[in-house]
Amino acid sequence: MRHLILLSLSAAMIGGCHARFKKAVPTIDDINVQVITTGGPYVELGKIWSTPETGNPTANLLMDIAAVAVNVSQEVKAIDQTARIYSAVDIEGVNSAMSEGLGNTLGGGPPFAYATTTDTDATLQLEVLSYGLYVPYIGAPGEFTYTVRARMYRANGERVYKKTLTCEVGAGDPEAGEMILGVVNNIRELEEMTDEQINGAFSDMAYYCGTRFVTKMRRHAG
Repeated sequence: MRHLILLSLSAAMIGGCHARFKKAVPTIDDINVQVITTGGPYVELGKIWSTPETGNPTANLLMDIAAVAVNVSQEVKAIDQTARIYSAVDIEGVNSAMSEGLGNTLGGGPPFAYATTTDTDATLQLEVLSYGLYVPYIGAPGEFTYTVRARMYRANGERVYKKTLTCEVGAGDPEAGEMILGVVNNIRELEEMTDEQINGAFSDMAYYCGTRFVTKMRRHAG
């Protein structure tokens, strides 16, 4: 059973309105889904971008040196945790989870039916561009994110849909992040998670991103 999570979605249509998609929908009875991952994981941690002026040149210098040391430490942590996520996440399994989430939600439609065969009217390709952890500033709760680009093609190769979706769940929100990720404070808890927990977290997020694509497609279908 998949965990329910609170997601904030920021998405922008590339290429203008959805008129082409709306026109194509009545002629598409079923689709199959292909999920691929072309981008790797990332971890971006907050940094100190400026230090306050104290009026004391020596104190200012010491604060600047301390800020540089903190930023270097954050970069090292980010690199370490990026490698950790890369080694922990089963890409094929996560891709399957995204396809499963979309398929289970779409079902027989609307706006069209989901099929597991390739002999369909159209194919929806979901390309995972990135996934990871983003912390906007030091002390802020982190956000686990997925960025996915969707393209739908008819059997003759004509593209009828293109969209990018970013799924985000706050790692510091006990009502959202803890439910799916078992964490309440970005990097420290990420370091304490097992590889299995990390993989399960991103798998659950991928599943939910798949469900959200169905919501978006239904809205764009008119």
